[in-house]
Amino acid sequence: MLFAACYAFTTYRVLSVTHGHLTYALDDAYIHMAIAKNLALHGVWGVQSSSFSAASSSPLWTAMLALSFKIIGVHDAVPLLLNTALALACIVAIGLILEQEQVSGAPMFAIIALVVLSAPLVPMVWIGMEHTLHILLTLVTAWGAASVSKRYSTYRLFAVCALATLMVSARYEGLFVLAGCALVFASSRRLAAAVAITVSGALPAVCVGIWNVSHGWFFLPASIMMKQTVLSESPQSSLLAALASNIAHADPPRAFLMLLIAALLLLVYEHRSSGAGGVQPLLIIFVTAALLHLSLAKFGWLFRYESYLMALGVLSIGVSAIAAWPPDSGRRSRALAPADLLVVAALVGVMAARDRTVASHAVTANVAGHIFRQHRQVAELLKRYYNTEPVALNDIGVVSYYTGARVYDLVGLATLEIATLRRAGRWDAPHINALLDRNHVEVAVVYDAWFQGDRAFQRQWERIGEWTTDREDGRVEGTVTFFARNEQAGARLRTALRNFDAHLPDAEVDIRVFAPADPQP
Repeated sequence: MLFAACYAFTTYRVLSVTHGHLTYALDDAYIHMAIAKNLALHGVWGVQSSSFSAASSSPLWTAMLALSFKIIGVHDAVPLLLNTALALACIVAIGLILEQEQVSGAPMFAIIALVVLSAPLVPMVWIGMEHTLHILLTLVTAWGAASVSKRYSTYRLFAVCALATLMVSARYEGLFVLAGCALVFASSRRLAAAVAITVSGALPAVCVGIWNVSHGWFFLPASIMMKQTVLSESPQSSLLAALASNIAHADPPRAFLMLLIAALLLLVYEHRSSGAGGVQPLLIIFVTAALLHLSLAKFGWLFRYESYLMALGVLSIGVSAIAAWPPDSGRRSRALAPADLLVVAALVGVMAARDRTVASHAVTANVAGHIFRQHRQVAELLKRYYNTEPVALNDIGVVSYYTGARVYDLVGLATLEIATLRRAGRWDAPHINALLDRNHVEVAVVYDAWFQGDRAFQRQWERIGEWTTDREDGRVEGTVTFFARNEQAGARLRTALRNFDAHLPDAEVDIRVFAPADPQP
């Protein structure tokens, strides 16, 4: 019921701010959809139908979308339907795990409710990406590994290894959970099992890496190389320096820190009470994964990067707390029983992390509104006037999915030349403009503030117009700017912007089209 209520609220808000148009809350969702569409229709794994691009760090999710598109056709609703089914599967899986761990009643409800709110599951559905799939595979893989460490069987180990392969295929952060599973096996003296699960989990990353390199790309997906990890863009920077900087500037969410501290305290208590053999394997897996994520990855926009850890943390702490203090242990006194304390703790957690557990649903809907007002309208403009022509962008997903424009990604997720410039430390205006000149790109649609200093390639271009779609939040992404390479291209783009004004959402987009004589900022 809680999931249904959150789902209904968020869906209503999303459709309200998007005028009934199904719109996901991240442009990245449409990158997966564009690759899946090209794979289903053209047999090409790429954001563009003409070339390969290593823009997806979730090959399993992209393949699932492509298979769905191949079977039922390319429909915007496919990610929503898959994510809804996967979110419900997460709830069912948690319930089954808790039953196996002999957790029922109010504690079971508290744990499931806290996972729903703290992941948070409904916003993960409306992001339209692979996060619900990753949460599900994380939970079942971690619990499977914990079960095998207690009651070994070859069949169970085989199943867990298969799940580990899928988990890493869903998101590369699955490698952190994989490390926790291997540690649990090694600590229980099952070294063969530790090696087996490590090899199984690493296999998809290695295979995808070889595939990427065979197409001229980097071993790791561009989304990881460009923005999601501590991997430095400069070859002169050391990994240790980047690692130290990442930890110092991680800024993890308060809810994540609460779970990590609670898990560490439980680990100490269980170790002191029962010795190393009494520590819950799930707790070890969560703490290992959380510490690795804190060191090597980022905590991201719209709660998503750490969502798998929030779900795993709640489950592991709940199971460990019930095992450490069985429900019957508190019935002899008038004080609250440990199971009741778990419910109270869940309520406190919801309130303490309300920005994540409660407000996230409204935030997700608001961001979906931003995607509709800006990205969808840019895509409609380009589809109408530049549908088969080269265009430079810094957010490529929606345009790539809805149009046939030849997109040049100025961030490097889908354009190898830009990605190479970034990794080589030559991502500057002369190199960017040289690339755009070679490919006859005459129109750029970018966030002006993203390209300043030595990356201000647009200073040599003519500023034609601006759309301000989100003035209140103060983010630079609230205004998108249109540039043209020369006077002739500028006249054409200016006409297109003026003609398209009538198609923009009423009173929701502040439109400026500059005359040729207007001074450039």
